Amino acid sequence: MTEDPYISMSCILRIILNSVNSLDEFKSIFSDNNIEIRHLNSDKSKYVILLEFNENIILDTLESYIEANQSDIISYRFIISIDTEYDTRIIDVPDNVVEAIRRLGGDVRFKYTFIDEDMDEDMDES
Repeated sequence: MTEDPYISMSCILRIILNSVNSLDEFKSIFSDNNIEIRHLNSDKSKYVILLEFNENIILDTLESYIEANQSDIISYRFIISIDTEYDTRIIDVPDNVVEAIRRLGGDVRFKYTFIDEDMDEDMDES
C-alpha cells in the first residue's frame, strides 16, 4: 500500500457475524478477494471474517453488504498494520482506506511495529 521500501502497511477489515447465511453471502460476493474465516475465540458459534483491504475492493458492494446484513453483523473494524524501520514518521493511510472508513464507519485500530535493522545485525554477530 505504500511505496516507501522502509514501510510496510496493510489494512484488514474484520467483521464479526452471527449467522452462517451472512457468511456464505460474503464469501460469494468477495470470492475474488483475499479473505480468511475463523470462529470467534470467545464464542465458537460466531464467525470472524478478515478481508484484506486493497484497491480491488468495490466500496459500493461492501457498503451494500453491510447495510443488508446489519442485523447479523456484531461489529466491524479496520485494522491498519504498519511495519517500519523509522522510529518516527508521518505515514499516510491510503485514500481508498480513508474513503472506506468515512463511508462505512466502524472502529479503526492501528498496529505499529518498529523494526531495528541494527538489532538484527547485532543478533547475527552473537
